[in-house]
Amino acid sequence: MSARIASYLAFWLLLVAAFVGPCGLARAADLDAPVVLVATPALSGSVYGETVLLAVPLGDGSHFGFILNRPSDSSLAAVFPEDEASRRANARVYLGGPVMVNALFALVRGRKEADQGLIEVAPELFVALRGDAVHRIIAQRPGDARFFAGYMGWRPGELAEQIRAGAWATVTAEADVVLGVDSSDMWNQLAPYALGTPVNFSR
Repeated sequence: MSARIASYLAFWLLLVAAFVGPCGLARAADLDAPVVLVATPALSGSVYGETVLLAVPLGDGSHFGFILNRPSDSSLAAVFPEDEASRRANARVYLGGPVMVNALFALVRGRKEADQGLIEVAPELFVALRGDAVHRIIAQRPGDARFFAGYMGWRPGELAEQIRAGAWATVTAEADVVLGVDSSDMWNQLAPYALGTPVNFSR
């Protein structure tokens, strides 16, 4: 997974001189796998207060991901008014992060089907990075997906340093968590879970 994702994103990461990203309570070893980052009270009053993110490792200590609970006022129909599939989808676009805000990405839940251009993040959770893959998701299974304008990025070792600052708690990146929790109340639901309170996220 890491090598394929890196091939799509490496040139984007090189164009960005500095990334602004969140921090967490996990051990550095936990960052070898995708994690969900949940803001602690340390981030209250900042741009990342009550924010939930997905962070995916690229294999060299760097990461990319998406803000999961920041819906924009735009729909796919508004972004692509000439595209019939986007008009039918009736899906909102989320603010995924400050990098490449004019590009659209998708996280999709379910089984991977042949030739969809999806990359596995976790069991039954995939990311679409290429434009053709995102459009297929819009046309074929928009109800299983969340769409993001822009993404988050961390240079090698940057997220590990921020994790040690203790501003975020972490949750295992599972499909039921990433796309199964209502985004409008995501932080309130995940904050207790991240701190050790059992929660059932399955449908």
